[in-house]
Amino acid sequence: MQYVNRDLPGMLSAWDSQPRQAVYPTETALLAIAYAYCGNDKAQLLAGQINTFNPREADIIRSIIAYREGRNKEASHLLSRAFTEMRKDPWTSHPFMVAAFEIASFLVAVDPAYGREIFQSVKEPFAMMCFENMRGQAAFEIAATFSPQDALSQLDSLEPNVPWNRKFLRLRADTYGRMGHYMAKRAQLDYELFIKNEERQGGKLRQGK
Repeated sequence: MQYVNRDLPGMLSAWDSQPRQAVYPTETALLAIAYAYCGNDKAQLLAGQINTFNPREADIIRSIIAYREGRNKEASHLLSRAFTEMRKDPWTSHPFMVAAFEIASFLVAVDPAYGREIFQSVKEPFAMMCFENMRGQAAFEIAATFSPQDALSQLDSLEPNVPWNRKFLRLRADTYGRMGHYMAKRAQLDYELFIKNEERQGGKLRQGK
């Protein structure tokens, strides 16, 4: 629950207070990610262990460490390598992919040059279309930092069952609108519908419903 709530220090404190070592893949993955985000040296140790059976996941851990330490070029390279390898072998656990795309978004915000490198590694589907929704959204959002034309080129593969979240729907409506696309009105309505439903749900939560 602490991991889900992003209380990574609390999660690590609870884990380190007991004697058992990580044995199972899921707990090893979550610990490695948490240690990396928190700047704990144990992240490198776990990355080395993970590298023996899944180099892509090890690269993702090392990219988090590199980003946290300000080595953005190295972080971008590690992420791009991991994403590129997934075109051949996509078997990477979900927590690693969530972390990878999050770090990718941070890097793109820092310098568009990193966006260019990462985009080349995510513009094509991974093997067996694994994580296609996440990959497609990332490719679109990165392309949107280049130009509306680049963004539009990534939208076709996501329609009509597009990711249903505020950031994506806003960028989708903006892209179609700026390009005068026939989908502009539909995209704007979708975005407004999402906002309306989000506000309605927020009201219910505040009222305890």
